[in-house]
Amino acid sequence: MLNKTPYRWYSKRQTSVEAATFGAEYCAGRVATEEAVATAHMLRSIGVSIDGTIGIYMDNKAVVQNASITGSALKKKHLSIAFHIVREAQAADIVRIYHISGSDNPADIATKSVPPMIFHKHVGALMIKSKGG
Repeated sequence: MLNKTPYRWYSKRQTSVEAATFGAEYCAGRVATEEAVATAHMLRSIGVSIDGTIGIYMDNKAVVQNASITGSALKKKHLSIAFHIVREAQAADIVRIYHISGSDNPADIATKSVPPMIFHKHVGALMIKSKGG
């Protein structure tokens, strides 16, 4: 979101196979961090000031908690690389990783089956309503 407007929505089949959602979510966190850093640099280069840090919301508590630990022992190299990319961006105050519950996560409507009430809540929040109609 940029100024309360969806700026970029990213969905891609991952190239690696993970045995647990932790690895998949961490890789997605790395991609989100890289996109946030690139967007921040682009906006600054055209003269747009950015107040504060960029929030990245994830619904996996283990990933959020692990991303805040300064030294983490991850066994797989690609997860260690993802960890360091996310930690470096947090240390530089470019991004902050926050937890969001599954029922409050608007990305879920694009990735999984959700109950109609939650679906309509998120679609309604993302829709732009004009005063005339």
